Amino acid sequence: MQLFITLATLIGPWFLFAGALFQAALEFHESSEELLQLRSRMRDLAKQVALPKEISGWWWLLPPVKFYLEKQRDKIVRQKFREKASDQDVRMSRRYQSHAMAWGIVSLGAWLVAASALADWLYEKLAIWLIIVIIIFATYLSLVMVLNALGDSRGGIRYRHHRAPR
Repeated sequence: MQLFITLATLIGPWFLFAGALFQAALEFHESSEELLQLRSRMRDLAKQVALPKEISGWWWLLPPVKFYLEKQRDKIVRQKFREKASDQDVRMSRRYQSHAMAWGIVSLGAWLVAASALADWLYEKLAIWLIIVIIIFATYLSLVMVLNALGDSRGGIRYRHHRAPR
């Protein structure tokens, strides 16, 4: 019984992590055509709007300043798009951003539970660097499991490289 509890404690959170990623991919796939059309319209708008220039990569020497400058640029870009985009496109964009953020939070939370459970179990047994390698491997394995489920030829989603219409 103790073995089952230990295995469930170690493996369960990795399934939660993979499941959240899989659910996010399914939701976005269901609306992929809508997303492609939105991206195309946003690309067309970008040609009409004078966007601020990109922030130099040199600012990575001072990361807090880089983050601040990128945030300010992002505010300007969003404001210009809101002024030009249709209300429907703004609502759709916000909806997709909210969905992505929500699934990102769920996935990160599940990953933190999974990584901490694994690290806690291995802490007394292995060196820290090896624990980190095992966590990276478990993360990779979860991602491969999700990608395999998405591309499963026995009925899963087959992703093709889509290009937005120009």
